[in-house]
Amino acid sequence: MNYVEYKWKSTKTCAHDYLVPSILKIIKKLNLSKDAKILDAGCGGGYILFELYKRGYKN
Repeated sequence: MNYVEYKWKSTKTCAHDYLVPSILKIIKKLNLSKDAKILDAGCGGGYILFELYKRGYKN
């Protein structure tokens, strides 16, 4: 059996152009603190969590 490592060439896709602003709008509406625990239950390269991390969300 051969093992192949799957790697993302880029974690950002065209979908992130509308997903990230929408998610940020929801987070703002919920008034989440920067210490809020956020679960990424999707699949992908982690781009959305990276964007949240850049904005100060660390959990």
